[in-house]
Amino acid sequence: IIGTKILCFISAYGLERDFLEVWVILDGDVITAVMTKFYDDITLLITDGTDTEQLSAFLGMFSYKTLTCNTEACERLNLSADVVKNGYIYAGESSDLTCDSLEEDDYRSAYNLINREIPDSFSNDKEAYLSFLSDFTFRKRRSLARGVCTHTDGKLSSVALTSSETEDSAIISGVACDRSLQKRGLGKITVLSLVNSLKSENKAVYVIALNSNAEGFYEHIGFKKTEQIAFVERKNYV
Repeated sequence: IIGTKILCFISAYGLERDFLEVWVILDGDVITAVMTKFYDDITLLITDGTDTEQLSAFLGMFSYKTLTCNTEACERLNLSADVVKNGYIYAGESSDLTCDSLEEDDYRSAYNLINREIPDSFSNDKEAYLSFLSDFTFRKRRSLARGVCTHTDGKLSSVALTSSETEDSAIISGVACDRSLQKRGLGKITVLSLVNSLKSENKAVYVIALNSNAEGFYEHIGFKKTEQIAFVERKNYV
């Protein structure tokens, strides 16, 4: 999951952007750790061969708002995770479920639905929406993000996006269904439709469950737990 996120950053934005910085730690010619800093957020992937003492000293040089890594990396770096969420990989069978592709006319409605149903994911303000819109459309034009949705009585009723894609993997996020229309299977249809699209391209499909209800939902439709993701907030961030 962490590797997919890092590779998508690099594929989407390259190495010459002011808002994205990339570092690697080498042991000879072998990369033992990769770190990206996207605006104020760090994403970190380490291997068994990483010199964690060196990496800890390196991290101490940076001002960042949050750091995302797996729990093993968090423990090896003696960091205290503020939030830990379970990551899943799709291990179910292929299905014939399909729904609509998310088009430009639905972007605002999709954002509003996600904000209303899972407010911790997207902020409810114009600046946050414009930031999402810019990033999502930029990645979509480069085949590094996509979205699907359903409509009920002419209105958007469910949505699922990919936040990161590479040649061989993808992370699904922004999954939301209008609560007034729950119990109709719209969430399952939407997620599995997106899974089918990704699996047809031979991509591993990941998702990070936001809470226990989401965990039960993903396990029910064919996902299995693969790792735990740690989110660390920098206490002295300014």
